[in-house]
Amino acid sequence: IRVVDELASAGAFSDTMIRSFLVMTESGIVIFEKSWEKDTDISQAKWGGLIRVVDELAKGEVGLPVSYIETNNGCISIAAEPKSGLISALFHSNECSPDLGELIASEFLHSFYLTYHGSVNFSKAITNKGQFSSFASKIVDAMKRLSHTILAHSTMTKGISASLLVFDDGTEPVVKGTLLDDISAIANFKAFLTASIQIMNLKNDKPRFMTLEFESSLVIIQRLSSPTSMGTSLVCVCNNKITADKYLPCITKTQTLLNQVFRMLSYYTT
Repeated sequence: IRVVDELASAGAFSDTMIRSFLVMTESGIVIFEKSWEKDTDISQAKWGGLIRVVDELAKGEVGLPVSYIETNNGCISIAAEPKSGLISALFHSNECSPDLGELIASEFLHSFYLTYHGSVNFSKAITNKGQFSSFASKIVDAMKRLSHTILAHSTMTKGISASLLVFDDGTEPVVKGTLLDDISAIANFKAFLTASIQIMNLKNDKPRFMTLEFESSLVIIQRLSSPTSMGTSLVCVCNNKITADKYLPCITKTQTLLNQVFRMLSYYTT
């Protein structure tokens, strides 16, 4: 949904990639807010009410909740937690893609729910918003889990049996999906990467994309290109009996999201 006038004039945006994060009840009452802006004029009541109105309009017209709002000055990604009825809103710049905005809003909200669902009944009126203030310190951990979530989502695509992040510096790889022999497979990937990098260095160049074809699988290795993700490779183990057009778009999307996440982490966690 593109909203140009009323929301854009509220002045809640700046040049920061991620600007603010809100959690609200199903009725639109904001119970948690985290802002990364030094100067902001976000009115919790205003945004909670506006988002609820837009959401109700979308449900009434097309039968679906609103998940993305774009204004002249930025964007809002919205996620819902069905068990509790909680709604989150992530205010971000246009450089943060809708896919990444939705992912962050969902990951933060899921983390919020897991933190408090055992001690708070969200179906009842909440009068003590201060009890949620400690969640601000947990957001960085939720950010760091984004790459795990992205990899896990990729393995839901037909043809991708496993996705990994392999690091040149020896950091323990992130593995999602099924590998027949995790340890030997990762060791082989690292050896192949090392050899490829050494060969390309002789030509004053760097590898960006590599494939290994086996009898039953195709391994696609892509070097992440974000300056903050240098030395990191996305490794996807695919079923070569499935045509590549079924999973290559997902691999491209996964690489793009990971590059954005690494860039974001360098700014918000250092």
